Amino acid sequence: AAIDKAQTNIEKLSGDVLTLQDILSNKQSRGAFGEIQLNDIVSKALPPDAYSFQTTLSNGRRADCVIRLPNPPGDIVIDAKSGVSGAGRGLNEAMLFSEANEGFKSYGVAGHRHMGELDQELSLAAGQPVVASFTPHLTPMTRGMQATIYAKGEAEAVLATLQEKYADEPFVDVLPMGGIPQTQHVKASNLCRIGVTADRQPGRVIILSVLDNLMKGASGQALQCANIMLGEDETAGLTMSPVFP
Repeated sequence: AAIDKAQTNIEKLSGDVLTLQDILSNKQSRGAFGEIQLNDIVSKALPPDAYSFQTTLSNGRRADCVIRLPNPPGDIVIDAKSGVSGAGRGLNEAMLFSEANEGFKSYGVAGHRHMGELDQELSLAAGQPVVASFTPHLTPMTRGMQATIYAKGEAEAVLATLQEKYADEPFVDVLPMGGIPQTQHVKASNLCRIGVTADRQPGRVIILSVLDNLMKGASGQALQCANIMLGEDETAGLTMSPVFP
């Protein structure tokens, strides 16, 4: 029955086979990731990597929630940190405790494999090409991810847009102005918590976002997609509170 229901939802979208290009170009979409994914169930079955999701969500990537970028857009710097589990459980010398503990390092500098997704979604949001600077870092913690995003814009306007457009999203928590989200505040939950602060340089904004890379960045996001794919409550099985400490 669940499969039939899912197939019916697909047929409502189109009588033809939908390609990924069709999905991404759908003008009725909410975007391409989680809360910012298409309302249709096809795209919900295509969860992205955690970095792409976190960055585009924090920048308000939704068809009805676009933080207008300067024309031409640019000067977007994304400084991201991830726990060791972000690399998976495969045997990797760099992920051994003695190698990763008490250390901090950058990786994928100027060439991370998911940079294409970041550029794609930010460009779709802006309606013109956007290429962001992005550098991820490996931190000596098991799970958790934070992105610190520097961009041009007025902090008050950015915050107001995020608060308005994510007000009804159960898994996105936008903090009051100046709020500082922390990875331990979302540990083992499907939450993404976002903070906005005005930079000391006029006309610039700093956006902070945190999530659990094993939940919102991976399995939780996948279940959220599956819930919508099967026509279930989007929050089913995902309302657990963060585990702290």
